[in-house]
Amino acid sequence: DTSKNTSLQRLYCSNNLLQSIDISKNTSLSTFVCSNNWINSWNPSLSTLTSKYGANNILPQGTPDTYPDIGGGSGSGDGNGDGNGTGNGTGDGTGNGNGTGNGNGTSNGNNAGNGNGTGTGNGNGTGGGNNQTATPPDTDTDDEATEPSITDIRTPLKTLYMKKGTSLTPPVCAYSDDEEGEADPDAELSYKSSNTNIATVDESGKIKARSAGTATISVTAENNKSLKIKVNVVSKAKALKKLSLAKLPKKLNVGQTKFIKLKLTPSTATNLKVSFKSSNPRVIRVDKAGRLTAIKKGQAEIIIKIGKKKCTAAIAVG
Repeated sequence: DTSKNTSLQRLYCSNNLLQSIDISKNTSLSTFVCSNNWINSWNPSLSTLTSKYGANNILPQGTPDTYPDIGGGSGSGDGNGDGNGTGNGTGDGTGNGNGTGNGNGTSNGNNAGNGNGTGTGNGNGTGGGNNQTATPPDTDTDDEATEPSITDIRTPLKTLYMKKGTSLTPPVCAYSDDEEGEADPDAELSYKSSNTNIATVDESGKIKARSAGTATISVTAENNKSLKIKVNVVSKAKALKKLSLAKLPKKLNVGQTKFIKLKLTPSTATNLKVSFKSSNPRVIRVDKAGRLTAIKKGQAEIIIKIGKKKCTAAIAVG
């Protein structure tokens, strides 16, 4: 029952044994993937849906075929013969016997039907008869179409300075071809350090500075898309004195995206924790990697903070 979460924006429910689903109350839903199920009750009529896929379901004949590869099939056939003959019909085709008898089979729907029957005359004849509906999907088979591909991985600061003995979890966002301007919350990422004597990293991305030197943290998605973060471990902490932005446009078009670039003084300031916020996320969204997405016309102020340092940028969407 998805109606209890009206703020739901993305729904993935492939490879289950679902028989029905109603998303009519999920008015915030933009992405809907529901393949390889036993769906026989369907209500996908949402105007907010911009990304949708529902292959390999079994729906009764007459169900609105809104998504690809969704449909039902039925068929019928009769055979009569004089002499010896055979006939088969599948899909919308016909089959003819080799003797004087013939059989015809027809079916309606998106899934082919197969049938057989018997006919009588002066001899023996066979023809098309009964339709067979599509076989159940194999729930153990991976549906590649439901697996979004990671296209980019970002973090606000690709070069970090950390004091020896401290830890830091830099924000990381992975973007897929199935999301529209948002980080993919389901992306599976792995982390690895080039030199664990200098810096280690755990499965959640938390970096620990072990000893002075330089190490590279690699963040890798399942499709081998990767991001590298350079970590410089130093013996003394250094405070950030000034935070500012690189050139940022004052206006964006609806649907346009842009990454915020930061200017740090000094650039070697240690253990920096960055946060981003939009004063009006209905107009402009900003994620933890600093990616701006223009949603609709209006204005918003973007606030960037590192410790006690803060800077802002006013942006209009036209």
